[in-house]
Amino acid sequence: MNAKTDKAPSRSARRLRRGAVIAGLAGAALVALPSTAFASQSYSGPVAYYQAVCRNQFANYQVRMDGSADRNVSFTVYKNGNLLDWRVVSAAAFEYRTSFGTFPGPGTYKICATNNVAGSPTAKVVINVRTDAEI
Repeated sequence: MNAKTDKAPSRSARRLRRGAVIAGLAGAALVALPSTAFASQSYSGPVAYYQAVCRNQFANYQVRMDGSADRNVSFTVYKNGNLLDWRVVSAAAFEYRTSFGTFPGPGTYKICATNNVAGSPTAKVVINVRTDAEI
């Protein structure tokens, strides 16, 4: 004879179930929280003669900085205040990646556009800095 019994779950079973539910909710909350995010930095506008505009951002493993202008300007790139590269052109791109073996290490990367070409009137400049997952 099969007798069916309605038996309440044991105290340890209830604790185990409650712990599983709490752990699941905590995991879902962690996934829902944003991770450390860095919005890409950019500038688009005029740069008067002998003036500069800069944008910077921290990078952990890769960075891409680019700029363009309607005439030749000086694009300068720094890592933690130390000069990495410098070009006088109307467009430039600087890319440093761990996967390419060109990333100098974590730090604050900065690109500046300086309108210092002799006789140059106000330049229209666009500069961008993108790092890590933004690339």
